[in-house]
Amino acid sequence: MPRFFLPPAAWSASGAPSILTGEEAPHLAQVLRIQPGTHVTVFDGEGRRAQARVLEVSRSRVALELSEVPPCGQLLPVITLAQAIPKGKTMDLIVQKAVELGVATIQPLVTRHTIVHPGAGKSEKWRRTALEACKQCGQDRLPDIPDALAFDRWLATQTPVAALPNTIDSGDAGTRQEEAAGRMPAPRGPGILPAASVQTTKSIEPTVLAAPPSSLKLIASLAPAARPLRDVLQAYPATTHATLLIGPEGDFSPDETAAAIVAGFLPVSLGSIVLRVETASLYCLSVLRYQFGRD
Repeated sequence: MPRFFLPPAAWSASGAPSILTGEEAPHLAQVLRIQPGTHVTVFDGEGRRAQARVLEVSRSRVALELSEVPPCGQLLPVITLAQAIPKGKTMDLIVQKAVELGVATIQPLVTRHTIVHPGAGKSEKWRRTALEACKQCGQDRLPDIPDALAFDRWLATQTPVAALPNTIDSGDAGTRQEEAAGRMPAPRGPGILPAASVQTTKSIEPTVLAAPPSSLKLIASLAPAARPLRDVLQAYPATTHATLLIGPEGDFSPDETAAAIVAGFLPVSLGSIVLRVETASLYCLSVLRYQFGRD
């Protein structure tokens, strides 16, 4: 059954018809050529979904009669993906797949080694990509996709949470530059690859503060002392909120990595196999959903 996005404000609570407008109306009327009497599915991007009967159709306006709206719950865990913007159209793919995996927020980041800096309208394009993904996969919650922020500005908004006591010594992981083939050289220590290497040369003790054990903040890391992702997730069985920080092809800078750890992010390793940025992001999201998913 065709799915259409009906903004929350357009849902009628009085029994009057709900009106579909914007880009969705001509898509229904002119592209799919749906006629009055046809049943469709609508969702509001906040978790509500309903069956609807088409009453009237025009190019710019479609009247709908909504059926009973079932109650909706919050998909747990609530995941925020803080993603350094990668090259090319890779961010589009990450947004699409993150929607399929139920991410609540996607925060694009500009880091010191970010190659592509988003121009005007880029975030709006990613929001359209997210909407199309919701319509295709049956996801009823649109992720929040704010405009891109500089890494330090975004990190300043993150309240430190309790960290596992673990001293991080990054050694000489160094900055990895992407090769022409699009792959990264194998790291010297256990870790993932381009997404987020730790490049500091000194030991850093993660900040340990009192915080709800249901909150978890992770940074993908090449640091030799980074704990396996599996072990960290098992240490937080009650997780209901998770923030995942993934870097660009050129890795995080030493200062960025150090600042994230001080802010309470736990460095995690994804193993010794070399992963691309998008692979690292989607791997972590899939593991989080599998480990803590309650739907």
